Amino acid sequence: MDLREEIAKLPFCSRDELAELWKELFDVGPPGWIGRKIMLLAIAHRMQERARGIERRRPGKARHSTVAAVRPGTKFIREWRGELHVVMATDEGFMWQGKCYKSLSVIARTITGMRWSGPIFFGLKGKTLVEAEKRGIMGKTSGDPMCIGAFRFLLRNPIYIGKIRHKELVHPGQHEAILDEDVFRRVQAILDSHRRRTGSLSDKSRNMLVSMIEDEDGRPITPTHTVKNGKRYHYYVSNALLKYGGKSKGWRIPAHDIETLVVQEVRRLLWQPAKLSSMVLPPLVPTVLERAKQVAEGMAGAGQNILLRRLVKKVVVEETGVRIHVSLSWLCETEDLPDHVLSVEVKLRRCGRDMRLVLSDGMPAHGGAEPDPALIKVVERAEGWFDSIAFGDGKTVADLARREGVSPAYIKRLLPMAFLAPDIRAAIMEGKQPAELSAQRLTRLPSLPLAWEEQRRLLGFAGSPSSPSQLSTIKPWLAENSDQFASALKMLRM
Repeated sequence: MDLREEIAKLPFCSRDELAELWKELFDVGPPGWIGRKIMLLAIAHRMQERARGIERRRPGKARHSTVAAVRPGTKFIREWRGELHVVMATDEGFMWQGKCYKSLSVIARTITGMRWSGPIFFGLKGKTLVEAEKRGIMGKTSGDPMCIGAFRFLLRNPIYIGKIRHKELVHPGQHEAILDEDVFRRVQAILDSHRRRTGSLSDKSRNMLVSMIEDEDGRPITPTHTVKNGKRYHYYVSNALLKYGGKSKGWRIPAHDIETLVVQEVRRLLWQPAKLSSMVLPPLVPTVLERAKQVAEGMAGAGQNILLRRLVKKVVVEETGVRIHVSLSWLCETEDLPDHVLSVEVKLRRCGRDMRLVLSDGMPAHGGAEPDPALIKVVERAEGWFDSIAFGDGKTVADLARREGVSPAYIKRLLPMAFLAPDIRAAIMEGKQPAELSAQRLTRLPSLPLAWEEQRRLLGFAGSPSSPSQLSTIKPWLAENSDQFASALKMLRM
């Protein structure tokens, strides 16, 4: 029998039949208290894992503490909004800006103004540290594996391509390049795509587009912010909304989304020699290409905001997208050249409680991976809770709720998230989920489909629709058993 057909028949099985399937798939019987809905999800999930040769995730594994293994003298480097932060591990804790802190998380929260895990912020958790240790890439003084912040700092240095950075611009050096410029440019693009989204900005980079951004009627859009639970959220808001409130028509755009979109589009233009050459007269081509290289490389460092404000004349927000006016006169160091207009199709959509700029394909306009801590927390809690009550200490939902300080209803609402398709789970962990998928939307689903393909379609992930041959085997069976199917759905809602 086809796997899809087997999964479609699961809702019609009796509890005894489901219990037998559970025992066959998990090697133990199901807890007596477990509901039918969770049984179906767990069984369908394991059937799909087995069909694809995926090993079942083992519960209860102890987590290795990376921070505990750090030796005194280890340095952690992290660039945050154009400012470099260096932390040194000591016997007493972690030294930053002349003060000793007990944990990296406290430092991370002080730097960002929001809740951060210190090991994640400084790159201690992830594949980079493991790979560095495997290859023997150690810090200069501590002898510990290099963290991701140190790697990023090194990879941003233009010295490898025979150039040096002075303030916001990059100039030709007197040494030979040891790396091809095309390789260096691709590395910078990868680093840019992995920048995390942040809710708090440093003074050096705040309000990047101030006095430059307006709507299609020429009315200014003003930078502002709001504070909730100690976390600062930055926006660009139409003056009419600021003056007259929500009844007026206007824009309220997340600052990070629009700023990142503008930077990405401008840098993409600067790295296109053929396109730049076609915009100016032949005598100006050598000047504009050399200048474009310097500016593009300079925008990879702390001078990004200064260069952007010199290069971009204005940003116009419309219903159908964003227009970015680039000053060719400044780029060519001459006068009387018309601006070049970059047009990007984007829309403003609601994502949970936030508004996000979204491209035509449904992905965030800012491009790079942005892990959503709330989404990740939902998935990890659901997996941990299911493992605990199904295979762990034998606690019931009520016992677990008392221990976790939440209601039993909340746990039951989250438990289905332990059975997301592996590619959906991986996308959430890497921050590659669709822009409209939030923790709020995920936890308020009426029900999670049993089949992974249906989950992908429901949650907006790229997935191929069911083939005609597969549907032809299921539809006749459903037509013959429509009454049973209706009763099974009724049981699931109970």
